[in-house]
Amino acid sequence: MSFLKNELLSKLQHYCSYQERCHYEVEQKLYSLGCKKNTADEIIADLISSGFLNEQRFANAYAGGKFRTLNWGKTKITRKLAEKKVPAKIISEALRSIEESDYQKSLENLVKNHSSKLKTYSDKQKMIKFLMTKGFEYDRILEAIKTVQSY
Repeated sequence: MSFLKNELLSKLQHYCSYQERCHYEVEQKLYSLGCKKNTADEIIADLISSGFLNEQRFANAYAGGKFRTLNWGKTKITRKLAEKKVPAKIISEALRSIEESDYQKSLENLVKNHSSKLKTYSDKQKMIKFLMTKGFEYDRILEAIKTVQSY
C-alpha cells in the first residue's frame, strides 16, 4: 500500500492527536505504512514543528500515567521509556514531574496493602521482590517497610 506524503502526514497527525507519541513510535508507524527513511524524517520534522509530536510532553504523560494508574516506580518507568528510545535527559525531566511525596505515599500504600501477609521472612522477601518488579528502588522499599511497621 503506497501513500502520498500528504496522506501520511494526515494519518500521523491523527495518530499523534488522540494519544501522546514518542518519535520512535511514530517512526515505526511510518515504516509499517511503507514509508521510506527520508520521507519519514520529513514527516516527523513536520509533526514536531506543528506541535503534534513532542518527546518531553510524551515522557511526562507516560511517566505520570504509569505512576498514577499502574503504581509503577521510577526504575520501571525509566526502563520502559528507554525501550522507546527516549533520551536520558528527557526521562530525567519526566521523573522530576512526579511529586516526591506522592511517590513515597504510593510506595507506602503498596506496602500497607501487603503488610498483613508479612508473617515470615520469606513473605517479606516476596513483597520486596513484588515491589522491585513494580519498579521501586530497594532502599526505598526497605525504608517504606520500616515506616509502615512502626505505625
